Amino acid sequence: MYGQGLKGMLDSLGVAMFSYVHLTPGTAWVVQRGQVGLCGFEQTLRPETWREPKNRTSWVQSYAVPAFAVNKPHCAKKLTGLAR
Repeated sequence: MYGQGLKGMLDSLGVAMFSYVHLTPGTAWVVQRGQVGLCGFEQTLRPETWREPKNRTSWVQSYAVPAFAVNKPHCAKKLTGLAR
């Protein structure tokens, strides 16, 4: 329908388009950025360090445990049947 004019049309509406290889062809999502859910942390960033003096080595390892939740599903809409 829009062909090469699709990007211009979306830009005029302030809509950004992203591609994602794991979506089924012909499927799209329209999402209100920052409104669908939230991200919290079960554990915040935790650095660990240790030494191995015999090898003159110092090790550093860090990790965090994020938790994501959708608490406003009405802010995302799935579009299907878009493939030809």
